[in-house]
Amino acid sequence: MSIKGDHEREVFLEYLPTPHTYPPLSSPIPTPQIQWNSIDIHRQLESSIQKYPPGFQHHKILPEMLKSFEFGGGGTKVFNLILLIAEKLSDEDFEKDIQPVVVRMFAVQERGVRMCLLENLGRVVGRLGERVVNDKIFPNMV
Repeated sequence: MSIKGDHEREVFLEYLPTPHTYPPLSSPIPTPQIQWNSIDIHRQLESSIQKYPPGFQHHKILPEMLKSFEFGGGGTKVFNLILLIAEKLSDEDFEKDIQPVVVRMFAVQERGVRMCLLENLGRVVGRLGERVVNDKIFPNMV
């Protein structure tokens, strides 16, 4: 596209913004502040997880939740979701997938994680073997 005459050039240049119309570079660009309500997100996750078939929960959702709890600081809300899925697992799958994470998390010195585990211990203790509790979990608590 080319400018054909002086008049078209003048009209074109009139519509170009001048340097003083741009905001200064040092001023911050306003960004919308989004306040996420974690309670609402947790409720939504909890209700939506129940809609998926058990196989999808076990093989797709559970590994990501375990990573979030163990490495991402998902905290108590994620652990509660993990336990919802874990209740439907067979004993072999529980022992293979959930038990190692629970044992490793009891070894963590962070107080919040330990409190979360202790508060929910009643939900998992029946599926943990006595030997695991005595040899791996109890020494970390003393």
